[in-house]
Amino acid sequence: MTNELAKSTPVQKQDERLVPGNTVRKDMLALNLAEAVDTRLLGENLAVVSGNGALLALVGPLGAGKTTFAQGVGRGLSVQEVINSPTFTMLNEYTSGRIPLYHLDLYRLKEGMSGDKDCAKTGLEHLSEEIDELLSGSGVVLIEWADFFSPYISRQDHILVELDYTVNSEDVEESGGQLSEIGRVARLSATGSRAEAILDALKKIYFS
Repeated sequence: MTNELAKSTPVQKQDERLVPGNTVRKDMLALNLAEAVDTRLLGENLAVVSGNGALLALVGPLGAGKTTFAQGVGRGLSVQEVINSPTFTMLNEYTSGRIPLYHLDLYRLKEGMSGDKDCAKTGLEHLSEEIDELLSGSGVVLIEWADFFSPYISRQDHILVELDYTVNSEDVEESGGQLSEIGRVARLSATGSRAEAILDALKKIYFS
């Protein structure tokens, strides 16, 4: 299904001059992202080859480009609304695209886990049930700060997208905090047969 979708939907290739050192292996894809447009394009291309029930688990430090990536996913699904990370709610739903996009931000989950253990456990159980329901229907589920919910994520068929800076913290400090001018790197890996098929289709976009 993913291969047919990739063929029927036009995609864009990243300018190879901007991404020296890209790495592809059977179980992993690593891409240097020189500019924000490259991060957005990665999200777009991944959405193009994803279908109903796809789970995209997104991790990375603050400022690494998670929201930019999510906006690319929305564009790849032809979502008409503006994509922003959920702020006052944990879930934003976008239904204007070719299939729905369910965008969760679990950053506040870390605070909830530091409180009453019984309440936290109940909350996690409800969250698991909600995501299960989303995955059983139509649409793509994108989870930011997925590392805060890793016990659940690790049991699911999913694409793990790790975003990070291409420099260390000392270089960031020397830049005067101009993080927008510092490149990023994305590492993608697949768990499960559905995710493996999606990752294989994405590799063809960047390396065919």
